[in-house]
Amino acid sequence: MGGGPIGNLRRMRVLVADSQRMLVDGLHSAFTSQPDIRAVQTVCSVAELADLVASFAPTVAVVDWRLPGGGGRQGVSVVRACFPLCRVLVLADLDDAASVAEALGLGCDGFITRDRGLDELLAAVRSTRDGEPALSPAAASNLARAHRDRDPDPAPRLSGRELEIVGFLARGMTNREIADELY
Repeated sequence: MGGGPIGNLRRMRVLVADSQRMLVDGLHSAFTSQPDIRAVQTVCSVAELADLVASFAPTVAVVDWRLPGGGGRQGVSVVRACFPLCRVLVLADLDDAASVAEALGLGCDGFITRDRGLDELLAAVRSTRDGEPALSPAAASNLARAHRDRDPDPAPRLSGRELEIVGFLARGMTNREIADELY
């Protein structure tokens, strides 16, 4: 394509997998109007996703966390198994820390909630394409809060009896001496 404005863009292929047909149709229209998106395919279930992902070879897959036929967990796994080079952006209703952490743990590249505007979704798709993590502000906040609020001392707690034994060890007692003391 030469040096025109579109020629310098990193053109991508986007796959949208969402349970809501109206949203899928709307995103298809919105994405196809973007100069840096060269092709868009849409599906409404994990089964359709599995049939399409390898042949379409998307740059980015936008996957509904509640996708019929196994949910986003299965959807992310299908994309990763069928086309590992594809970046995955989860689209969800909820942004609780557990869902965000689970999605990221499954290997998705971003997590955005449905309450964000189209401009933010497009920015998240582009960030995901470029290898940058894309998290909606609420998802990032919930994840940070959960990390901050977790137990700062991950060491296991010792029972009273175990503390008593540690005390004996600290005084240099042998196993036999500790056993005699305890029993």
